This record gives sequence, structure tokens and C-alpha cells, in this order.
Amino acid sequence: MNVSELFVLTNWIQSEIVNKQIPQKYQTLQQILQRNAQPNQQKQPFEDQKNDLIETIKRVQLSQLTKDQLEFLRKLNIAQAIGKEGVDTIEDILYKNKLDISTAAQKINEIYQRLTQGIQKANQIKTGLEGCVIEEEYEIEDEVLIRIYFRDKASLANVTHFKKWGDIWHEIGRGIAMVHNATPEDVKIVGATSGSIVLEMATMATIASTTSFIILSVLKVVEKVLEIRRNDLPPKLWTVRKAATTTSGGLTWFRREGRTPVNSRSRRLT
Repeated sequence: MNVSELFVLTNWIQSEIVNKQIPQKYQTLQQILQRNAQPNQQKQPFEDQKNDLIETIKRVQLSQLTKDQLEFLRKLNIAQAIGKEGVDTIEDILYKNKLDISTAAQKINEIYQRLTQGIQKANQIKTGLEGCVIEEEYEIEDEVLIRIYFRDKASLANVTHFKKWGDIWHEIGRGIAMVHNATPEDVKIVGATSGSIVLEMATMATIASTTSFIILSVLKVVEKVLEIRRNDLPPKLWTVRKAATTTSGGLTWFRREGRTPVNSRSRRLT
């Protein structure tokens, strides 16, 4: 994550967390629970406060953040208190785990304290960076930054790897750019590193959108293949019985795996 992204994240925290009064809503719920935990006190309903908090954290726009920004938000203990994760935590505390009211108040207070501390750290970062952040060239030109993440052996460790991945991404970038009547030069390399991040590319929003769509589509196919292999089953369209009735589909699959389907014969099963 570059300095500009970090500064943008601090502004996002101000807009999405502080301005929407999420810490105060946690605190309000905690205070009611704490009063209800006191002996000889009239119990106060907290359904409205709970619903208000849940609806607010549901609407937090996490999709606006990059992967690095989300990871940093988690290190600040802010990500855990918002979005679906925050909602699930609240419901677990109040209902699913069947905690006593005093323990529930304590758990909500712990979330509030961590959230407040995370916001304080973000404010310190924002104060330190104000006036020091230089706008990136791709931001000035209203381009989009794409980070290509890989795992395991897909990383840049030396110039040989750099040349290999450079050739691959030249073909990918060239093909996608041509779809949008652009040139390979419109896909700019703005950074490269070892480890899990391979390339940082800046380009037009249309090219970035197409690239993301293609990568996500490929990943979905890979995920399905891995699921099939992990479960050691034929594709969902093929039951064991149906696979045993044909040599063109399921039987071929079984043979490729070095196995013979149950009850498979040359005749069709009835």
C-alpha cells in the first residue's frame, strides 16, 4: 500500500466510521446493557439501538477499499466491528451464544474500546501525513490502479522471473487493450515487487474492469475444478448412476482418474 492509499484510508475512516457515529452507537448499546445488568434496575429495551447499530455497520462501503487497505483496517481492529463480520459478532453476543447480560455488555464494550483506539491511530496517521502526500501520476491522469496478486511459486525473485511474467502480461495487456481500441502502452507498469504482489498496473477504468472480470472468471473455473478434485467426485451434472450408463461422459471421467464406475457395463442401466 502506497502513502497515498494510506492517506485515503484515513479519510475513509473519518467519512464511513466517525461521521456515521458508529463508535457512539456501540457505546449507547453497551450502556443500556450495562444498566440492565445492575440489580434492582428496571430493564430498558435495547432492540431499537441494536437495530440502528446493525443497519449502520451494514451500510459501510467496504467495496471502496483495496485489499491492502482492508488488511490495514483489520490491523486497526476496525474491520472486525463493521460489515457482515460486525453484524455476526453482535448477533452472536446478544443471541446465539446465550451470554448473560453483564457479559454481553462487557463484550460490546471491548469492541467499542478497540474501535475507538483504531480510530485514534488512524487520526494520528492522518495528522502526520497531511501536507506530505504527493498525488500519484495515475491519480492525476484519472486512471485506475490494478494490483496482480499471486501465491506460492508465482512471484518475482529475479530478472528471469521478471522477463517471464513480463512476456505473459504483455500478451494479456495487449489483448485486453485491443478490445477497447487502445494500445499496450495504455497499460502502464507503475510498480513490481517480490512476494505475493507481482505487478502494479495503471490504466483506463474500462481496461481495468475487463481485466478484473477475466481474472475473476478464471478463478471461478479453477475453484470449481479444485472442488471437484477435493471431493473426489465427478461434476455435479453426473451422478454415479448416470456416469455408469455412458462411455462418452461419466465413464470417460472415471477412466481418466484410473477408476471404474459402479455397475458399469456396456449396456445401459434401467
